[in-house]
Amino acid sequence: MRVYKLMKQEHAFDNLRNRRLKISVLDDLNDTFELLGLALKSREARRTFQRFKREMSRNYGLLCFSKRWHNPVLWAHYVDKHYGICLGFDVPTNHLKKINYCPGRLKIAFNNTEDPKCINDASMQKLLFTKYEDWAYEEEYRVYTTLEEQDAETGLFFKEFGPELQLKEVIVGPMCDVSYDAVSKTIDGLTEVSIIKSRLAFNSYRVVKNKKPGSVWRKNA
Repeated sequence: MRVYKLMKQEHAFDNLRNRRLKISVLDDLNDTFELLGLALKSREARRTFQRFKREMSRNYGLLCFSKRWHNPVLWAHYVDKHYGICLGFDVPTNHLKKINYCPGRLKIAFNNTEDPKCINDASMQKLLFTKYEDWAYEEEYRVYTTLEEQDAETGLFFKEFGPELQLKEVIVGPMCDVSYDAVSKTIDGLTEVSIIKSRLAFNSYRVVKNKKPGSVWRKNA
């Protein structure tokens, strides 16, 4: 399935040069309600789930993607006000899980105690892949992954490009002035990757491909 990751220009070039994508750690996500989407009655239960979130954050991270890249709000929030770059990846469909957006906190039945260990698998899946409805514009798909080898230089975690994360598109933002040659040189050696210059649509509130001759290229094998 084709999914998209939007980011600042410098981060995009770092990912392209190193053939990898940063794994997001739960404690650093911009939605502070991650894994805390349950309606919990007691203070102790809320503390228990805070500890559960910290434990999950030490062991698991996320690759977060959007289904589409055309929403200008995404470019405003995640791509340095349209000055950044979007990367399109092919990810096996069975690795991706679609986020469900809902208006209120989840209500899940517990067995005697409000403890994460008492949640069945189906309820845990709801917790992991549910967000507040105001995030729906992201059309998010995500992959949970274990945090294994930490990068010594940055202290971050990364997923290498490969069969489970195949780069297919580099979409240059409407306000980004990076050249085709700069992108082409950086992805040299990667085949069948489209380099696209985007623009603001003329008749709608969308970010679209610039169809002007010379604005779209393909890096062939």
